[in-house]
Amino acid sequence: MGIKIAIFVSAIIGLLCAFKIFSYLSVPSYQSIIHINRDHDIKIYRDKFGVPHIQAHSVPDALYAQGFVQAQDRLWQLHIRKMASQGRLSEIFGERTLKVDQYFRGLDYQDSARRIVNQLSSESQQLFQAYVDGINKGRSTFTLLPIEFQLTRSNFIEWEIFDMICFIKFMAQTTMNDFHFEMMRSSIKEFDLETIKYLTGIGPDNLFDIETTTINEQELKQQTNLHSDQFHNITSPSNIQVADLMQSYKFLIDNVIPLSVGSNSWAVHGNFTNTGYPYLASDPHLENGLPSQWYQSSTTFPNGDFVAGGAVVGLPYILSGRTKNMAWGITISYSDASDLYEEQLKEINGKMHYLFQEKWYPTKEKVELIHYGDKTYQMTIHRTHHGPILNFYFDDRGTKTIKQLDKTYSLRSLIDIDDIYGPEAMLRFIQGSDLSEQLKLLKKVVYPGLGMIFASQKDVAYMIVGKQVIRSGNPDDYGFIKKGWNGETEWLGFIPENEHPIIINPPKGFVATANNRFFPKNEKYHSNWNINPTGRAHRIYQVLSEIVPNKVSYEQMKQLQLDTVDSYAKQSWPALKKLIQSQYFKEQIDSWDFNLSKESKQATLYMLFEHFYSKSFPNLPPRWSQTYNFDSFFFHEITRFKENGAWCLPYTCSQLLNYAVEKAVEHYKQLPKQGWGNNHKKFQGHFTFKDKFFGIFDREIPFGGNRRTPSVSTFDISQFPFRGLAGANYRMLVSMAPGDVGQFIVDGGVSGNPLSEHYDDQLSIYAEGKYIAMYQKQFDKLTLLKRAEQSEDL
Repeated sequence: MGIKIAIFVSAIIGLLCAFKIFSYLSVPSYQSIIHINRDHDIKIYRDKFGVPHIQAHSVPDALYAQGFVQAQDRLWQLHIRKMASQGRLSEIFGERTLKVDQYFRGLDYQDSARRIVNQLSSESQQLFQAYVDGINKGRSTFTLLPIEFQLTRSNFIEWEIFDMICFIKFMAQTTMNDFHFEMMRSSIKEFDLETIKYLTGIGPDNLFDIETTTINEQELKQQTNLHSDQFHNITSPSNIQVADLMQSYKFLIDNVIPLSVGSNSWAVHGNFTNTGYPYLASDPHLENGLPSQWYQSSTTFPNGDFVAGGAVVGLPYILSGRTKNMAWGITISYSDASDLYEEQLKEINGKMHYLFQEKWYPTKEKVELIHYGDKTYQMTIHRTHHGPILNFYFDDRGTKTIKQLDKTYSLRSLIDIDDIYGPEAMLRFIQGSDLSEQLKLLKKVVYPGLGMIFASQKDVAYMIVGKQVIRSGNPDDYGFIKKGWNGETEWLGFIPENEHPIIINPPKGFVATANNRFFPKNEKYHSNWNINPTGRAHRIYQVLSEIVPNKVSYEQMKQLQLDTVDSYAKQSWPALKKLIQSQYFKEQIDSWDFNLSKESKQATLYMLFEHFYSKSFPNLPPRWSQTYNFDSFFFHEITRFKENGAWCLPYTCSQLLNYAVEKAVEHYKQLPKQGWGNNHKKFQGHFTFKDKFFGIFDREIPFGGNRRTPSVSTFDISQFPFRGLAGANYRMLVSMAPGDVGQFIVDGGVSGNPLSEHYDDQLSIYAEGKYIAMYQKQFDKLTLLKRAEQSEDL
């Protein structure tokens, strides 16, 4: 027995020693001098959380350092994002990611990316080359590549400017969710068209809370050229017939439609703050995971200029941050920037043609090769004038690709455009000092579609960044798959630059956006006709309207960012109460303040009711209940109740609702712990090895909120207990008062290496609603990227 124990102990010690050695070799040293051939020495200090604070003499040097530190901390994330955005994951993971590669390769944007690289200005080429050079130099600091490379037996492939441009398109595509929802709506065959419009939020009359808009009626009239008194004079007839989608699209509807992610951002003018200078808050929401989606850093220059904030790894920009003169936060605008067209095809003289306005035109054709293991998958991509014909069809289980041409769809989207100006626009914007002048630079950006909030020492502003499409036809049709052959719902162009909406210093004293409708109904191009409201925006506007007249403090900005009140649930409770039979449920919710704090028990009961209610509609796609479409329907249904709605058959809607209440109460009473934080966790899964290796790379914390609260948590409402899958991955608060900088936090750590001390060291601070300084004067570690003295130095 003693020998066995000794062997066991020796084995454990050996594993621990191996782990320590591997950690030492795969986590780069932050205390070193590295020789590089640049004009000046670059200093990179690390604070106690490992956040890099860079001292650079020029913008190229700063971008080089940004690439360098991203590679030091997030090498695997850089590698995965490069491969995913180019449809090359199968080179790492083999056949199991072939479907994903088919999807992204089928979007066919790589030729456009190459054209953009070739047409960039010489200045942009220099700046972006500095960034990718920094990435590649950062890789050289590793003695042993991070553990993910070892587990997948893969090697890092050096970055080029092309990789960055592909990733910009990849990220932009994730902001263009419209065609996924067109697919979802068009797959519903059990109801008539008007019912489908009601269930899925087509048109303002079928939407809940259309009053909460980023730009109000007065601002639309006074600060834009977009107001129209002819809003309801829509002469174009609706042209849509619900498509009979192929069964193979079930895989896409169930698995590819993204989570309802988004962001919050707002700014309060200095006339309404306790310092006399603006405050700005920003918290972008993407899928939860480790490493965090966001990467913190700051850079200072000899003249006193600086830039600090959060970047998305794989891009050289601070996308949510500040300089000495300006601050900015980003959200997804959810503007309709993509359309699916059903195409009619036939072969003529051995070449594929498509029908458009009674004429047959040849498709453009190309072949793509996807390599996996020792195999190669060959896919042919056809293009119409709308865009690429999507080639990602699957069998009804989503397990293998099939050839099926009964229904053929092409995709038109902004990412098809060669946006030569866009990649450099943010870099030019950051280098300016006059906010009103700098906003003009962003008007030319084609994608991604962002709602951005800005502040300087004297101004606050809101602007939609990215082109807004103008279409022909009835706006109800914009939310469905369109007939590609009749030319009745085509793109006519974009909102002109002289009409591009910018709101500066509105009378209400603040600007705010949270993926909600950005225009009121009287906008002449109907560009947000089918954008659903968000409870987050409703709550943010509610609180700001209360506190702005009384001089907002920095602490109030923080408390709003951490707020977990569901104002939609609170507003609709009197109407819902009248429909409910359970006295127990009514007593519990009557005693609730509608705050989904971690301690709240009523929050658990209410969300269990939503859980069971969302499962009451088997004729609707599963992902429907996870979208803002469902929120709009849910609260419309409560406040404008329809007893005999077709969606409730063969039951009455009262029966379905009260059955959900009964099930919620029954389940709630059986819970050993009823607090919301016990039944709802923010899940931080490793992006590659989620739920693998006994979860050693994953983290999970009790969390408050839901997808309608400012402190957001998006989860699958159909699965209990609830696991938060998306949320505020980065929070930032900025004061524009002289001498102030601001604070930020991420929901993980600066490092992507699971063996690093900085892999998750900010998560516990994040969970407590705390922040760290964006700029610090005391540092623990220094890396000096030193100017090379000899020509042979790299």
